[in-house]
Amino acid sequence: MAFREFDSRQTEYRGLLQQLFPHVPRQTLDILLQSIDLDLTPPLRVDASATPDLVVSIGPAIVSNTQSDRQKSIPHIQSSIPAFTSGTVTFPAANAGNIAVTPGGDLPLNCPVGEYVKVLLSLDSGGQLVVTLGTPNAVEATANVPAIPSNTLPFAYVTLFNSAGVIQNVQQDKIYQLSGGGGGGGSVQAGFAQEVSIGLGVTSIAVVFPSLLPGTNYVVVPSMVNITDANPQFQDIVITNKSTSGFTASWNAPTDTANYVLGYIVPVVQQTVGEAAISNTATTVTVTLPIPLSSVNYVVIGSMVNTVDATPQFQVIDITAKTATSFTATWNAPVDSANYRLAYHLAEYQ
Repeated sequence: MAFREFDSRQTEYRGLLQQLFPHVPRQTLDILLQSIDLDLTPPLRVDASATPDLVVSIGPAIVSNTQSDRQKSIPHIQSSIPAFTSGTVTFPAANAGNIAVTPGGDLPLNCPVGEYVKVLLSLDSGGQLVVTLGTPNAVEATANVPAIPSNTLPFAYVTLFNSAGVIQNVQQDKIYQLSGGGGGGGSVQAGFAQEVSIGLGVTSIAVVFPSLLPGTNYVVVPSMVNITDANPQFQDIVITNKSTSGFTASWNAPTDTANYVLGYIVPVVQQTVGEAAISNTATTVTVTLPIPLSSVNYVVIGSMVNTVDATPQFQVIDITAKTATSFTATWNAPVDSANYRLAYHLAEYQ
């Protein structure tokens, strides 16, 4: 007698499976397996390519179980649930190449030879993918998963490895889907103000932040504090290293007592304020940002400043160009003197 394989449609379950298929009259095994598979599919599912390469694919924000008629969706990001159907993240073959994000802004990869880096994937309220890099490390388990960018929903992270100068293909077991969802309001610490003790006879100190920042695009405002010694040293402080987890402050001469403290402020990293000079007769000015941003996801509010002329012009300012490193402000008529400045307030929204 010839062997005949068993067909899943021949097995029927007569109990109640209301979660998996509440409206199906015959609960056969084939339908049950389809329903289980669909029910296990998360929103924003991240998949490696069938033949591993450097591309990962992101699935839709809403997942339908066509057997049970149940729907799963991502939660709110800020005040809305963005429409997102699919996307891809393509990693470069070598360190310092650009990570291509669709839809979203590209980002250069930082993964030196012989080191691992963990890359966080998030979604913002506009339906754009946001890629954030952790700090590279020679030990995979020690490489950190970066902090959540403000106002985004993190959904997965990917571990990359640089072997002899070549970024290795992404295998499915190096993709970690985050479970539970939630967030969306952005709980990442935006800045810090602290005092850290400095030892006797040292010329530098490594400061560790209370929590990780999403990137190194921050400014440190440091100062020496000594409220004990009658004649404290006066030394200039230079920031000699920055990472998402902290920074190093250095100075010229060893401290002469153990009574010094490093006071520092890291202002809100998503905001920049400043003034830029405007040339006489100009109708536009391009401002180079003091710290490059990761994308063009920022808002600029600009206004004219003139504290010299008795009767200054009143002009409306439009932002007419934006890049990650600069923006351009434009107005209608040429200014009538060289005494105008553009005051601006810039804030990232991710």
